Amino acid sequence: MSNRIIGIDLGTSTSAVAAVDQGAARILSLDERERVFPTVVGMQKNGEIIVGAVARDQLEANPEFTFTGLKRLLGRKADDPQIVAWSELATYEIAPGPQGEAFVRGPDRLYSPVELLGHVFKRLREIAQQALSEPVTKCVIGIPAHFDLEQKEAMRQAARQGGLDPVRLLPEPTAAAVAYGVDRAKNQTLAIFDLGGGTFDITILKVTGQKFRALSSTGDPFLGGEDFDQRIVEWIVERFKAKHGIDLRDDPSAKNRIRLAAEKAKESLSAETSHRIYLRYIAHRPGLLDLDDVLEREEMEDLVTDLIDRTKLPCREALRRAKVDVRDIDEVVLVGGMSRMPRVGAAVQEIFGRLGNRRIDPVAAIALGCATQGAALAGELKSVSLKENTALPFSVQVGNDALVPLIPVNRPLPAREEKLFGVTNREASAAAVRVFHGSRRVMTMVLNDLQEGLKPGAEPLIRVRLDVDEDGMLTATARNSATRAEISHRLHAESGMSESDREALKHLGEDDFVEEEAA
Repeated sequence: MSNRIIGIDLGTSTSAVAAVDQGAARILSLDERERVFPTVVGMQKNGEIIVGAVARDQLEANPEFTFTGLKRLLGRKADDPQIVAWSELATYEIAPGPQGEAFVRGPDRLYSPVELLGHVFKRLREIAQQALSEPVTKCVIGIPAHFDLEQKEAMRQAARQGGLDPVRLLPEPTAAAVAYGVDRAKNQTLAIFDLGGGTFDITILKVTGQKFRALSSTGDPFLGGEDFDQRIVEWIVERFKAKHGIDLRDDPSAKNRIRLAAEKAKESLSAETSHRIYLRYIAHRPGLLDLDDVLEREEMEDLVTDLIDRTKLPCREALRRAKVDVRDIDEVVLVGGMSRMPRVGAAVQEIFGRLGNRRIDPVAAIALGCATQGAALAGELKSVSLKENTALPFSVQVGNDALVPLIPVNRPLPAREEKLFGVTNREASAAAVRVFHGSRRVMTMVLNDLQEGLKPGAEPLIRVRLDVDEDGMLTATARNSATRAEISHRLHAESGMSESDREALKHLGEDDFVEEEAA
């Protein structure tokens, strides 16, 4: 059995799989013309699930059950404002799952994005096995730097459903830095500008030989090529409506044809100054109408100026958090398909005062970096030392919805912090300890028997410890200081709460919340 660990970039629009073979990382494919794999899942009438290019090809004929942008749904609730906004653009239906998660409606039932993306992982594994002529069971996966705990766990579950053991989750900017920096960068400070299909990340890293240390990371979880495509779609639809009086938004099949044409136009205009958009028989009344228009690069760039401008503030914030001046940046490494756009390159130059580096393929960089890290973990390459920071703070809830930060943003990982808390209601027999990641509550623990072992008049005390590993996964422990009894949870994809805890919460009042013990 091979111990090889492959690298996977599961992107919002496209995915890639790579491995270190004969000492060098390379993209694995069965056809050199298709080094990237469309992250598209489709359902056919007979119930068969298809993925990749064959699924993308049925966008026109079966738009209701062809799913794009599934990565944006991972670990999110259906009522999340960003998911609601995305649902208005998607041709498929997004509906609440059992716990309010963002699921999609198939022809027979609701499906989770974890389940559907599991089929993408399965196909990527099959491609790797055929390309390498050996079994593959382990992988390193690139994830957006801003992914929270639930999103990370959802990604792990999707990989497992595809038959893969995710031995490491590697932030995408760090993966790109590994691909760029191994045997290249020596004692440099890098800015990794990652604008992909669905997300934007900016990370400042210190590279010293084989050691990579993240100084800061921030970004925009809903900014990427999908949004640029949508602007072009709106332009096409409005032009056609003005000319023919027909709104193509009302036709899901036409909408998907236009979306594919918009994506093609966007890619073409990164190299050309104009692009003809021609779709035969796009409308059927009155008569058969073709869509025939020309989009100029300058006009397209005007459509997306505000989207490009949204990258500027996170870049400045990342520099501030890293306590680095723009003049200290040695290289700006461009990652993600959207970084090929000339206007994006101009924005990078405006922000950092230098051109972005494109020495590595921006679409392949993440998968190559993950493969390199996988080979290091498997002992095939010299160890690559990676030091990540927290992208969001970890806090504990106190009375009246106050949060006590225990592990702040930008703390190097792994990290551990603990604090002693007192209980508002000294007579309470139980208390709930709620843990937050950023503004999202991710875990609730209930500690019982608080009065046991207390001396008369003594106050119940709870010691809370948070441990965050190198992948940003959280283990929280709450201990009764009197009895030393404790409860410990490791976060999973749902609320992090067991059925017994949910039952215990029904009997708690607001006075049973915990508060920070005064110094």
